[in-house]
Amino acid sequence: MRFSLLVVATSLMVASAHAQDPGGMGGPGGGYGRRGSPSRPPAANPLAERALRPPEPSPPPADTMTTILSLDSTQRERYSAGWDSLIRDIQPMRDSMAAQADIVRSAIAQGYQDAARDRIATIDRMAKAIHKRNELFDHSLRDYLTKDQVKLYQKFRDDHKARPLPTSPGNRSRF
Repeated sequence: MRFSLLVVATSLMVASAHAQDPGGMGGPGGGYGRRGSPSRPPAANPLAERALRPPEPSPPPADTMTTILSLDSTQRERYSAGWDSLIRDIQPMRDSMAAQADIVRSAIAQGYQDAARDRIATIDRMAKAIHKRNELFDHSLRDYLTKDQVKLYQKFRDDHKARPLPTSPGNRSRF
């Protein structure tokens, strides 16, 4: 009888100690975190993955490409004008995509899957528009770059798309 009472008392003390720990049970890497939320990321959600996918990277600015492609002053001027126009066109869409992605994440977290799907359709449309505008920019380079420069640019872009630069929440744009 005394042994079972001791086991129950010890169990209650351990449970009480865990309940008072603001980090939750198990500490880092397991159990529950603050306010009962899991300390590990939730299981993969296809909707969230689509919303978190970064938009296609923009072409690099003229300073970068001048060095990589050895642009002369006329080429640099044309590249810079085209790049400025491109960024002016797509930056509002990129900003809107980031805002929509935040809304999707919030909707998913609150259990509103249908609302998230609607927003993802909007994000997908904007991503396609950005892709099309990037392609137009890339195609325009043929008007003033040499064939070798175009090939070098395409290789740079392909490598850059395969290994995009990391972005922070405050800096969603690649360039």
